[in-house]
Formats: sequence, structure tokens, C-alpha cells
Amino acid sequence: MMKLNSIRKRIAGKKAQNIGKHFEFLFEAACRKNSVTCIPIPDGCETKGFDPRINSNRLVRVKTPFDYILKRKNNLAFVDTKTVAGNSFCYSDLSDHQTDALFQLSESAACGLVIWFRELDEVYFVSIDLIRALKPRESIRPSDHKKADDSFRYLGRSGDFDPSILF
Repeated sequence: MMKLNSIRKRIAGKKAQNIGKHFEFLFEAACRKNSVTCIPIPDGCETKGFDPRINSNRLVRVKTPFDYILKRKNNLAFVDTKTVAGNSFCYSDLSDHQTDALFQLSESAACGLVIWFRELDEVYFVSIDLIRALKPRESIRPSDHKKADDSFRYLGRSGDFDPSILF
């Protein structure tokens, strides 16, 4: 039974990864459509020690600080893309290395998350300042954007959203 649970977790992880890649594809297409220059940050690897079993150095994945650098006219933005199945984004879905990197850049550019709430099929930009204000067990819901300022912006539906609203 333990092995079956492990297989199910792997399948669920692959499915989530595929959904994330699909959203990145949609995001890049939306940027092109709306005259936003979009530079993806590639997934990184680094070599760690020699592995005699494969007669080579081992490659280890390196965490990237965010997914994209965006430019429109003379303005920059740094964003990480996220997808959630439901209608809320939880504090526990955050990575410290990403929030720290985005926060360091936030004084000179728009920085935050572009989140696709799949249940509602709505895409939002959430600034890193709002993200960092979350406390453990808190979450962000699309309905919260009506109460917020520019730190929480509706970008549109997944098939037709506008990343230029970030600028």
C-alpha cells in the first residue's frame, strides 16, 4: 500500500507540473499579445561531487528566484507564476527564497506573483508586499482584490489576460 501512495503522489506531482508549464505557455503568449517583453528564467542545475556509479559529476536542481523578467516601455517587473486548483492561495504555498528575492527587487520594479485560480479561471497579480504581509494559515482569495489597492490586480481569464496591467 505504501508503494501505491508513493506512485499516486508522483502522478499528482507530474500533473501539477504539467499544469504549471501550461500556464507558463499561456503567460508568455499573453505577454507577446500585449507588447510585454518576457524573459523566462531557466531552471538551473549545478554540479555536486563526482558519482562513480555514472562516472560523472552529479547534477542537482537549483532553485530559481522567480520565473520571469518583464519589460514594457521603460518599466520592469519580476514575477513568479503560480496555479492553484481552488479559489485561494495559501501562505504555505510560498517559498522563502522566492519571496526574499522578489522583495529585494521591489523598490525598483513591480514584483510579485501572477496566480491562476483555476476553479474560477481568473488570473491576478499579487504584489510581493501583500504576499509578505500574509501570516501562517492565511490565504488570498480573488474576492480580496476588491478591498486592495494596486497590490492585487485582476488581469483577466486564463485564455485572455493582460500582463501589461502590471505596469
